Amino acid sequence: MSHTLTETATFTSTVTVPDDGDQRDAASVGAPFQALANRSTYLKQRVDALEADNLDARLDTLESQYINGNLLGPEIMYTTSATQILVEAQHLFRIGTAFLYEPGAVTFTPTLYSTSTWHYVYAYNNAGSIAYESSPIAPGSNRIFKGGDATRRYVGSFYVNAANTIRPFRKTGKEYLWQHSATSENLSVGSAGTTLTAHDFSSFVSPLSRIAKVFLTLYNTTNDAALCQVRTAGDTASYFAVLGPVLAEAKLAFEKDFIVNSSRQLSTQILAAGGSPVVALVSSGYVE
Repeated sequence: MSHTLTETATFTSTVTVPDDGDQRDAASVGAPFQALANRSTYLKQRVDALEADNLDARLDTLESQYINGNLLGPEIMYTTSATQILVEAQHLFRIGTAFLYEPGAVTFTPTLYSTSTWHYVYAYNNAGSIAYESSPIAPGSNRIFKGGDATRRYVGSFYVNAANTIRPFRKTGKEYLWQHSATSENLSVGSAGTTLTAHDFSSFVSPLSRIAKVFLTLYNTTNDAALCQVRTAGDTASYFAVLGPVLAEAKLAFEKDFIVNSSRQLSTQILAAGGSPVVALVSSGYVE
């Protein structure tokens, strides 16, 4: 007669089996079969526990931090024309259960869904090869996959301007730089007021970013000293720069990274001045 083994989740250190010449009967093989069945149950429970601990999400995070970011070099992406983007060949993605490697640079033409909006580049599994597409939908909270779609792996962001073309940029790792030599777009502020005045950088800093790279300039139209502060909008305690003093026909200029909040605004204020001081803020990029 046969019977079903009752398995327990135990992992014995050894499994004893009969040697040549030993008596062969049900009892001689029952014990080792029982030990192997118990081990299988033990290992299955361990795998189930790892899956319950969101192992896939942990692998995604480790891959994003250590494979994409370091082992294969920084991710590089940039515009090659007003309608095309090139993605360098430095990507190893896990999408679903597949690991995909891009052996060569790829230039693709993203769909531009609407003007004056942020767009996002995603990689996906196209019959075993990496392909790229754009979407107006931002990545989810983990910034690894497209919001609501784990088959689309996030690569980077770009901005479509009012002329329905891609604002020229270059992305290296998590840093984006605007190619101002290739575009007339910037953000300039005229005569600064004596109270804090907010200036919107939301079309120059990605919604995913909290660091704005800004080139600051202060000059005066008369032979008087001027002093100006620039700070994160709504933040009265930190993250600010002071420009000045500066005299007529002399310009004070430097670049600074600002930690911004969700509004992605910066504020300017003249602290002390004679004449008509002018402050200019030009976005040079952002960091995601």
